[in-house]
Amino acid sequence: MEYVSRVPRPPLDGLIDDLYYLEGAPPYARLTLPPMPAALLIVNLGAPR
Repeated sequence: MEYVSRVPRPPLDGLIDDLYYLEGAPPYARLTLPPMPAALLIVNLGAPR
């Protein structure tokens, strides 16, 4: 999974710092990410049982 960030062209660049999305397959089958900007902490506790 790769974090991709883009800066919009004018005139939107004055209002928006960056646009981002995640591309590719997630590293974990159950990984879900919130659709809005937020602080997010992901802790890997090992393989699921």
